[in-house]
Amino acid sequence: MQVANMLWLQAIRWGQIARDNNTTVDELAVLNGIENVNLIRVGQVLRLPDGGNGISIGDVVRVREYAIHWATGERIASWVLEQEFEVVQVRNDGMEILLSGVMSWINISDIKSV
Repeated sequence: MQVANMLWLQAIRWGQIARDNNTTVDELAVLNGIENVNLIRVGQVLRLPDGGNGISIGDVVRVREYAIHWATGERIASWVLEQEFEVVQVRNDGMEILLSGVMSWINISDIKSV
């Protein structure tokens, strides 16, 4: 893949994450101390606006269609995307949650509340 295409794909992901969380790419960058949004890392954990994510044990969440890696760095299987799971544990100040059914940790930026 050419560098220009990679940057374009990253921009789409940033834009989608911002839209899904009612914010802007610029606000996400400032909140996370990122100077160049074209240099995001796969699996990078992002802090979201408003301090908390509102996700609690027992909540049902859906894995976002653009999620790539679990919080552990392993690749997320395609069958997991857009599926709903119950939250069984929360760690890292709410930045990672453990999902029932797959029993894997996922970054909060890769899920949405149902």
